[in-house]
Amino acid sequence: MRVVPSILAFASAFFLFGCGGSSSPSTITTPGILPTTTVLTVAPNPAIAGATVSLSATVTSTNNPANTSETPTGSVSFYDGTTLLGTAALASGSGDTATAVYTTSTLVASVSHSLTANYAGTADLAASTSTAVLLVVNAPAPAPTST
Repeated sequence: MRVVPSILAFASAFFLFGCGGSSSPSTITTPGILPTTTVLTVAPNPAIAGATVSLSATVTSTNNPANTSETPTGSVSFYDGTTLLGTAALASGSGDTATAVYTTSTLVASVSHSLTANYAGTADLAASTSTAVLLVVNAPAPAPTST
C-alpha cells in the first residue's frame, strides 16, 4: 500500500489553500528588510588641493511591497579608497529618500581619489554602498611673482 503520495497531496493542498476551504492560495507575507540604493555626488570635481569638497549621499529605499514610504535614517560613512574620511547623519528626507552631506578640505593633489558612500542600514532597511566616484584634485596655481 502506497500512502505517501496521498499524504503529500493532502499536505500540499492544505498549505496552498489553508484549512478554511478557500479556493485560492493564501498569501503569506513575511516582514523583511527592504533594499536600498546609495548614490554619491561630489562637488566640485575636479577640485583644488585645500579647497572644500562636498560629498553628498542620497539613500533611497526600494521595492517596498506595501507601497508605503520608508524614509532611510541613520548615518552614511564616506571613504577615500579604504580610508574613512568621516560619517554624517542622514537629514530627514521625504518619502523614501534621505541625504547625508560631508565636507572635507584635506584631499591632496596628485593622488587618485576613489570616493564611496556606505549607508549602514537599519533594522528595516538594508545597508548599501555607492559606486565609486573618481575625484581629481589639482595642485593650487602658483602664486604670482612680481618682477
